Amino acid sequence: MTDRSRLRWRCRRGTKELDIMLMRFFDRHFDDLTLPERKSFEKVLEAQDPELTDWLFGRSSPHESALTDIVERIRNTPHV
Repeated sequence: MTDRSRLRWRCRRGTKELDIMLMRFFDRHFDDLTLPERKSFEKVLEAQDPELTDWLFGRSSPHESALTDIVERIRNTPHV
């Protein structure tokens, strides 16, 4: 399994809403991310589900600005 495949697998959280948001972002944008953005995305995936849910639904924000930027990009990825 490649690093990319492992990272994609980590997008599967077991909660339908998180899975959809993370997988959609990964499939549409991961290949276009810079190395620092990829590192930030990996850090976002290290968050626990409750914290990640709060970030992605706008109830709170990460303390690191680089993470906030990726969270905003995930939130703003079109549903269609």
